Amino acid sequence: MEGRFIRAAGMFCMATMLAGPVIQRAGAEESGRSLMEVLGEPGGEARIVELGEGSWYCPEPVVLDESWNGLTLRGIPGKTRICGGRAFDNLVWEKEGPVWKTQLPSDLNIRDIRIGETSFIPARYPDYREGKYPFNGTTSLGELRGRVRKYKRPQGGYLHALHGAHWGDYHFRITGKIGGRLKLEGGWQNNRSEHPFNRELLYVENIAEELTAAGEFFYEAATGILSLIHPEPGFNPGAETTVETAESREILILRGRKKDVSGISIENIDFRLSAPSFMESREPLLRSDWTICRSGAVLIQNAEKISISRCSFEDLGGTGIFISGR
Repeated sequence: MEGRFIRAAGMFCMATMLAGPVIQRAGAEESGRSLMEVLGEPGGEARIVELGEGSWYCPEPVVLDESWNGLTLRGIPGKTRICGGRAFDNLVWEKEGPVWKTQLPSDLNIRDIRIGETSFIPARYPDYREGKYPFNGTTSLGELRGRVRKYKRPQGGYLHALHGAHWGDYHFRITGKIGGRLKLEGGWQNNRSEHPFNRELLYVENIAEELTAAGEFFYEAATGILSLIHPEPGFNPGAETTVETAESREILILRGRKKDVSGISIENIDFRLSAPSFMESREPLLRSDWTICRSGAVLIQNAEKISISRCSFEDLGGTGIFISGR
């Protein structure tokens, strides 16, 4: 078979002809590029894409249909990452008390962030206490009302509550407030409505006024201002400090359209930072207590002969691999 051999050199690719499958190598210099830019167009032939050391960022999922059949996407073990968001560096930071602030673009769907190996959680009440059952710390709806009166704009926050019979949890999006009462939408994660949520075991998150503890962050979409409290007291961010975000529920989608996706292999890839999917779990299953969300960091739909090997999944907001359809 005649194919193309593409070796990445900086931001450029040079092509020569040789026998065998198409082999495309993307070096570390290209890791800031969109993964779809590296993949290019489907060639209708067997192709191996080798990703070098570094991170590829996908604020929207990479979707591969049957035109990519036969593709092998291969990384370097422990060194190649595909992330469901973006990376920001060369940021200007200011400190107000324990809180560091910087300017990002506005109106992003930032659900989680990571700086280096440090993962942050959305600002919450009560503060995160590892190992505290349930939810690493809870409050009651009655106690929460006194705090809600001080919230200026809780829209975009979330309330998480334990199921009334302690089966699992309910999730609600905060759409506003009236006095000390939150306006909520959600709670559709449960497939049996006879048990309401427990009003004594709950917490709220993604609330600006609750940014008080180390390891928390808050992103204000309207202004683009990111605020955080780093868990290391000596943290002093500079231009080289990189903020990675989680914005997309899916990172990679293998989805057949007119026919099945087939013969695609994913190897040696670390999938990181996908957005939470708890508000999208609303599809009931027959005789099930819960609803589901057909979503995952890797979503496989209408497919056969798919191989995912020697991959890892870290800092995900939902399922790692979800298989659906044919």
